[in-house]
Amino acid sequence: MGDRFEGAAEGRLRYVLNPRFILSCSDPLWEGVRELSLRRGWPVHTHALEQRDETLAVRELKGGRDEVQYFADQGLLATDLRLAHGVWITHEHLDRVRGGRFSVVHCPSSNLKLGSGVADLLAFHRAGVPVGIGCDGAACSNQLDNFAEVRLAALLQKVKHGPDAFSGLDALRLATSEGARALGLQDEVGTIEPGKHADLAVLASDRPELWAAPQAEPHDLVAFGASRAAVRHVLVGGRLEVEEGRLTRLDLAEIYRESERCLGELIRRSGVTF
Repeated sequence: MGDRFEGAAEGRLRYVLNPRFILSCSDPLWEGVRELSLRRGWPVHTHALEQRDETLAVRELKGGRDEVQYFADQGLLATDLRLAHGVWITHEHLDRVRGGRFSVVHCPSSNLKLGSGVADLLAFHRAGVPVGIGCDGAACSNQLDNFAEVRLAALLQKVKHGPDAFSGLDALRLATSEGARALGLQDEVGTIEPGKHADLAVLASDRPELWAAPQAEPHDLVAFGASRAAVRHVLVGGRLEVEEGRLTRLDLAEIYRESERCLGELIRRSGVTF
């Protein structure tokens, strides 16, 4: 699969190893993931330190070791390791991963819906750990709206650290330049500058929530007011993929039909009945 998908779609697709989390993967599986990652240069994405009960279960299963200690013992800190959540990361954990190829994907809506807690983004920043914004799975955050995640991330850090702790610009960076760093793609995307891909979302500034008074900061308007409903055009690699809110090269109705067919086939193969 890696040979098939790495670099496909005119270079837009990248292959990533994605073991679910420690509790559902065996030691030999993690060893294989490490070996394959180091040999092929593929990043490793997993979920960890999301909920307190999870961290306690890992310690019980792994002889008192927490997630970061387990990853270290498995040699995974030598890989390009990307961690979804990291709500329960400690300062000791951050000292251990400092300087490595380690990043965090912050999923605030999911963390609140599941009662996991609030990740400390300022602690990640102080430790030099890149942080990007994510939505987790649809069952955990429902909307899959990155604008909503950006806004919520900023608001939660203000509750955690004070009203001036996290600006609209800080929040936007999670979805742009810092997100690119978290993915290891900072030389390709994340900012608008010569030599990078023209991956752009154009927002409708005539919407009431984005109406700009002369003194308004554009990044505050976007971070705290925008939603996916405001997206008018999307360019990927300079190619117009969404125009006036409509896909230009894909049939959305056909995507729905194919999704339903695949879901039905998956349910049939699983033997699950409703």
